Amino acid sequence: MARSANDNKSSPSGASHDETERSFDQLPFAGQLLIWGMRHWVTALKTHQDFAAMTGDGFDQFGLGAAGQSLDELFRIIAVSASRQLDVRCVKCRRVSEDEALLLDCLAAAQEDRFPLAYAGILDILPPAAARHAMPTLISLAKIFAHAGLTLAIDKSVLVPTDTLAPASSLGAVKPQRQSAPSLLQRAATRLADMEIPALVH
Repeated sequence: MARSANDNKSSPSGASHDETERSFDQLPFAGQLLIWGMRHWVTALKTHQDFAAMTGDGFDQFGLGAAGQSLDELFRIIAVSASRQLDVRCVKCRRVSEDEALLLDCLAAAQEDRFPLAYAGILDILPPAAARHAMPTLISLAKIFAHAGLTLAIDKSVLVPTDTLAPASSLGAVKPQRQSAPSLLQRAATRLADMEIPALVH
């Protein structure tokens, strides 16, 4: 996955995503910690260092040692199976890439038991077999954070404009009501209605 991290290079299309990218500083603490972990994982891979050693007690000091292990396992799957190049930023970047935001959104969906939506999102970067393999780890990571009181949130005003508790299976029929560019998860949501969801995800 060494080539899956582009360290703030522009997207392949050459388009600027400055207007749609999230600010790292505006993320909840859970999101900041997860992005910090993702970026350290890629840095560890590129510099041939041990992920656990590089992060020190970053997860352990919050009682989240198991979360660090789950993140490591998830990114090992992504490293060998990603179907496209991913934009994972350098540790100090203050903007969150679309791919980093997608992973946060997938974890947020899993925290809310919207497993089909999380699966649809992860399919954007993994082929189906790898996505099925990754889902238990993604769900585990999401739940470890949730049990510690560290929650994430999906932009429900876009995904589910009329019912924030609508089941994930209904999200495919929802059209965004804002004119801003849809996130990768929102695009994945529009494909849910026609998608075959594996039994292990329900």
